[in-house]
Parts: sequence; structure tokens; C-alpha cells
Amino acid sequence: PLYTPASLTVMGIRESEVSDPDFRDRVSRVVEEVLEQEAPVSSSQLTCRVLTAFGLDDGDKELQDTCAVLWRRLGLRTTRETEERYVWRLDQDPDRYRGLRRAHPGEHWRAPGDVSCQESANAACAVLRQQIALVPDELAAETARLLGYDPEEEAALDCGRRGTDCAQFMGRVQETSAGTLVLTERRA
Repeated sequence: PLYTPASLTVMGIRESEVSDPDFRDRVSRVVEEVLEQEAPVSSSQLTCRVLTAFGLDDGDKELQDTCAVLWRRLGLRTTRETEERYVWRLDQDPDRYRGLRRAHPGEHWRAPGDVSCQESANAACAVLRQQIALVPDELAAETARLLGYDPEEEAALDCGRRGTDCAQFMGRVQETSAGTLVLTERRA
């Protein structure tokens, strides 16, 4: 399936209202809408979606910091990869997640860095179900392609590499003596 963002209604708000206690309840409802449709989603993408829904500047560092504090107060389930956090619905188990969604160009485009390593690992396993065995660089490129990205772009390849590494770390993929990567189980 394609990655499709939640359809949110823009609700204007003034920046001064961000510290209002009522704002937390309003944000919580928007966060639930986004997570229902888009989880797992990067924290930066969630912040962008929520601030845009309130008609606020998603590039404002102070507002981004305010959202980061709100995410912690809301007790959202998160995983951390390098410099990014990914937010999950409470009913999603990151270790058992097997979904994957293709990016598509246009207003619903999702950057390669917004894909969790679990989702990218799922794509790597899907590639190996078809290709049987690939060297790591080829698997990273095919993983990026399956997720809807141009493997010639470094960010797309990084996404593919994160997925390959994650699949190996999770024990779903292993390296053979020939240097190729293969699935460790039939339905990994």
C-alpha cells in the first residue's frame, strides 16, 4: 500500500495559545488521528503534521521543542534510531511490526528518513522473498526502490541500509559465507 497521511482539518490557532492547557487536549486529538493513519511515523513528521493542522509554522524551533515536550507528556510509544524518534500507536509492537508502505510523489510524499528501520527491514525481507540472496549494497538499493525511492539518492540508500541493518539485528536476515544476505526464516 501507499503511505497516505491522515486527512486533517486546519484549525487556526495563535502561537500564544500553545501554552494554554486546552491546547494539549486539542493536540492529543490530532495526534491520535495522525497515529491512527500514519504510525509508525517519525517524530519530526508528526510535529510537522500537527503544527500544520493548527496553521502554525512547522519550521519554528520553539514550537518544535514545545511539541517534543508534549509528546513526552502524552506518553507516546517511541523508538529511537540515531537522531530520530519514531512514534507508534499503543497497539503496535515495533518488534512485531510487519507493515510497509510505498512513498509516492506529490503532497503526500514521505522523506526516506521518515521511514522507521522496522518498516525498512520489512521491505528488505520482502525483496529477499523475491530475490533470494543479494549483496548488501544491492539489497539496500532494492529496498529503497520497493519503498518508492530512487536508489541513486543517498537518503534513499541510507533508508535501505538502515532496513538491511535492522533486519540483520532482528535476526530476520543473515550474511552467508559468500557475502550475500538471505532470509533466516521463510516468512521473515
